[in-house]
Amino acid sequence: MSYPVSVSVVPPSGPRNRLTTALRAILAIPHIILVGGAGATVAFSDDQQRSSSAEGGLLGVVAFVVAVLSWFTLVFGGVHPDALRRFAAFYLRWRARALAYLLLLEDAYPPFGDGAYPVTSTSSRRARGGASAWPSAPSWPFRCSSSWSR
Repeated sequence: MSYPVSVSVVPPSGPRNRLTTALRAILAIPHIILVGGAGATVAFSDDQQRSSSAEGGLLGVVAFVVAVLSWFTLVFGGVHPDALRRFAAFYLRWRARALAYLLLLEDAYPPFGDGAYPVTSTSSRRARGGASAWPSAPSWPFRCSSSWSR
């Protein structure tokens, strides 16, 4: 079985622009603010230990909330609402494009939102079960514990 999410990057075919390569981190700031960058963590310590992390951007915060809501709908209802799934896929496509640009995999500036770009992210839709996942959830600890005792 293949993994349901794939990302493909078409390598640039010509010479690279040195100026845009040198200024890539500055040019990518709007995308970093919206969908996050490769990862940024600030940690410092004095008498109290404090740290902060920002990796997902503004839409990443929304995507996290959508993921939590999706988890509840999947556990208790057995279905993944289309609107939540579409938003999560939209965020992942945009983030893949922004990261490809930031990490020098692609020279063309990525579009805001969806648009044509040499980096694509696709996800396959799994078959929906008609029954809720809830009735089978309480039985898994017993199945695991019986296999551990052998």
